[in-house]
Formats: sequence, C-alpha cells, structure tokens
Amino acid sequence: MAKVTFDDELDATMRELEADKNSMFMNLKHYHRDENLEIKMLRREQIYPNPINEPYMQDVTEEQIRFLYDNIKQNGLMHNLVVLDDLKGRYRLISGEKRWTAIQKMSKEEYEDKFPNGIACKVIRPDIEFTNDDEWRILLECNVLVASAKPDKKQMQDLIALYDRMGSGKEEIVNYLKDQIGLSKLTIERTYGVATAIPELRELEEKGIVNTTAMRVLCQGDKKNGLEEIQRECCRMIKEEYEGQVINEPLAAEIKKACTGIVKGRETESKTCRAVRAEISKKITKGLNIIINYKDKDIAAMKELEKTVCIKELEDAQRKIGEAIKKFQTGTETKEK
Repeated sequence: MAKVTFDDELDATMRELEADKNSMFMNLKHYHRDENLEIKMLRREQIYPNPINEPYMQDVTEEQIRFLYDNIKQNGLMHNLVVLDDLKGRYRLISGEKRWTAIQKMSKEEYEDKFPNGIACKVIRPDIEFTNDDEWRILLECNVLVASAKPDKKQMQDLIALYDRMGSGKEEIVNYLKDQIGLSKLTIERTYGVATAIPELRELEEKGIVNTTAMRVLCQGDKKNGLEEIQRECCRMIKEEYEGQVINEPLAAEIKKACTGIVKGRETESKTCRAVRAEISKKITKGLNIIINYKDKDIAAMKELEKTVCIKELEDAQRKIGEAIKKFQTGTETKEK
C-alpha cells in the first residue's frame, strides 16, 4: 500500500471541507465562519483531552482503541481531528478523542513514520462571545451530527437537552435532527422526551429503577400541560411507594395516571382559590371606594362604615373559601370511589 504523504492528507482534508460547506457544523453561528476555521498540522503533544468529553469516554474499551490504532497505523487518519485553540499555544480536543488516544499509543518511530509533518486538524479559534455551552454544543454536534457512525444515545440526549435549554422548541429540534441524522421522527421524539425529562427522573433511569420503556411513558406529554410537575409527582411516588421495585411500562402507566390526577386536582384547587381571591379583592376595592367618596365627611361615620365593609367582606371571603374547599373535597372523594 502506498504511503500517505502530507500532500495527500491535505488534499483529502480540503475535499472534506468542501463537502462540509453546507453541513450544520460549518454553518453554526459565528465561531464556524471560514475565518475562524483553518487546517493546521499539529504535533500530538500540542493536543490535550477535553474535560467535557470525559463522561463519554468512560465506556470506550481498550479493544476499540486497539482497533483504531491498527487502522490508523495501516491507513492513516481518515478524518481530521477537530480542536479548539485555547489561545495559550495548545489545542483542546472537540472531536476525535478516541483517534487521538490511539495515536498516543504509537511509538515514536510509528508516529513519525505516519505523521512526519504532524496531525491534520480542523482548528476553531473562538472569539470573545464563545461560551462553555458553545463548546459543549460543538463537541456534541461533531460527535452526533458529523460522525459517520450511529450517534451515541447519551450524547444525542445531551445535545437535545442543550438545544432545549438554549430556547429551541420541540418541533424545531425534532425536525432538524430528523433531517440531519436520518433517524425516524418517532425515535427522535422519544429521545427528546427522555432528554428533556426532569433531572430526578433521568437519575432514576440511570440507576436502573425506571426501565427504558417505562421512561418513554413517563416522558410523553407537553411541558405546557404540566408535564414537569407530573414527573416530579411520579418521582415522589416511585421513591415513597415503590421502593426496591423496577418500574416497567405497565406500572409506569398506572403511576403516571395517578400522578396526573393529583396534579390536575391541585390545579383545579388553585384556580378556584384564585377566582375567590379575585372576587374578594374586587368587592373590597368597591367598599373602599365607597368610604373614600363618602359625601358626609364625618370621621366617626366613615370609620364605622369602614368597619362594617371590612367585616362583611371577611365573612363573605370565609364563606366562599369554605365552599370552595368543600367542593374540592367532595370532587376528590367522588373520584376515589
């Protein structure tokens, strides 16, 4: 097999860049403009791992690294590393840490034979607006959207959660990823549900207390319709009433139904109380206006009128609140029966 030269690597890199011009990676915000992205040949000691990537590297096996080592040793680096210029003379990895780890295992002779001019890297030079979220987003997008392999489930969930936190809507995220990755809309919608679940629920899944199919049940719904509050109630019920059990799909459906009823009941109670409060406020304001505009400016008469109005409104308020509570309790008892 012919030896891959520097010119060959550079030509391959430029072809890859040309093909990437319309990709999300090349069009993301200002830090992906052409003037902020360049190809550099870097020594392996100039590059260092990214702490953000550490959780995603924990499941990488020695066999995977050995496979990459053998592949790179035989064929060279088929895809460039993506690095971030830290503005201190070194470069932090954004994409390609497994490949870089494999290269690190090469002997000095093997490395110099395969990379005599250094490693071809796409270098991102951030401007003053570059944030930690921006870096995390680029790292995840490189791994999920640009990588040719099937996207890692955890990284895809974290990318969706990041999009959600940055203000993108569900439909926008789902349709965008469907076009970029090629997975079905249903698959991405399910992943979206898990990714945007409250942290307590995701923790239960990670601990194996809630299985995958149960998680889908508990994540169905819309935040606008109180999904987060329902999930919090589900977490409470699972911890208090189902300790030691693994929550499967049928059990999750029962728990969610019960918790939805509890949350909706609270909402009904809150709406009733708000309505009573608004009515009381309106009547008190009317009573105070009568006092203020009382034609007879006799102070004693005004005070007596004020006392009468306040006592009446207080009695009305107590009566209406009592009626509201009784109505709510009766409705709850009827549902339980």
